[in-house]
Amino acid sequence: MGDLIGKMEPYLKALADNKYLGVAGVVLSALSLVYALYAHRQSKKSSRYKLLRCDVSSINVIRNKATLFPRLDVKFDGRDLDDLTSTSLAFRNDGTDVLRWSDIAPSDRSRYLLPRIQTPSSWTRI
Repeated sequence: MGDLIGKMEPYLKALADNKYLGVAGVVLSALSLVYALYAHRQSKKSSRYKLLRCDVSSINVIRNKATLFPRLDVKFDGRDLDDLTSTSLAFRNDGTDVLRWSDIAPSDRSRYLLPRIQTPSSWTRI
């Protein structure tokens, strides 16, 4: 190993003593740093997107008069409920950019639709 370094020593000394090669190395490293910062900034700009996500989760608390909680007693208008479902909605921003109201088109405003609840008085007799 020492013999190999001994053979390379005159070449390494010539490279170290060459002032033009040193200046070229400094300029090349400065240019590569500037390019790295530019490429990093461009990658951040291109990965910005907006995505509004809605998560819905439901749990049947009472189904066919069977409940998950034995001591739970739920009544509506004095009658026991046959079925009861708890639903939660969560809206979140899944993108990398801030969502604003102006991002939603005026003809496509945010909205939620619920099914029409039928009561015994609205049922039709067959």
